[in-house]
Amino acid sequence: MGKWGLFFLSIGCLMIIFAADAKSGTYDILSLVTAGFFIVISIVMITKEKRQKLSENQVE
Repeated sequence: MGKWGLFFLSIGCLMIIFAADAKSGTYDILSLVTAGFFIVISIVMITKEKRQKLSENQVE
């Protein structure tokens, strides 16, 4: 699950980079919202995996 979280995080960061229009200096709002969604989902997935690993280590 952590690999998927990192994958979605990288996709979100790439979407932020490509959302900018260099000629006009504007951003595509839909791409920014989608990128933010991917970043938030990836952070949730990564923290969830860390919590699971910590709980597994405490049980043993």
